[in-house]
Amino acid sequence: MKYLVQKAQAGDTEAFVRLLEIHHASMVKIARSYFSQQFDIDDILQDTAIACWINLPTLKKPQFFKTWLIRILINQCNAEIKKHPQTLPIEEAEKIGSQTYDPNCMDFDNVIELLDQKYRIVLTLYYNIGFNTSEIANILNIPTETVKTRMKRGREQLYKRLKGGENQ
Repeated sequence: MKYLVQKAQAGDTEAFVRLLEIHHASMVKIARSYFSQQFDIDDILQDTAIACWINLPTLKKPQFFKTWLIRILINQCNAEIKKHPQTLPIEEAEKIGSQTYDPNCMDFDNVIELLDQKYRIVLTLYYNIGFNTSEIANILNIPTETVKTRMKRGREQLYKRLKGGENQ
């Protein structure tokens, strides 16, 4: 991996494309924790790829490419949300909040949509991508204790929602 990063930093576009391919599934899962529409996800992934290519020479430690890439992706997602805040009519928000899921048809990506965004991202980074709490804290630029608290609250929220005890 380090070799591919170094080749990409030297201007090898094929190496860069290969790096993006390697991390594509992780990037999609993270983008999906922010956006539900596929076209939004595709746009964010494209913006992230461009930002990474432009800033690749600034990456000092090639072994941290994945963490660096994920941080850029999250920054792109946050910037897009700030540029275009999405509002839902109250009726739509109530429908989303009262959704029930069939436990026989659930996968992590569907269940995680039940949570607030701040819980979705830490649980996605931890369970789907495999980062530990200190890496997540570094990526999100928040204290490790905040990551642990969000993970705990996110799990509690999931448990309550799946048991039917909370419809927020």
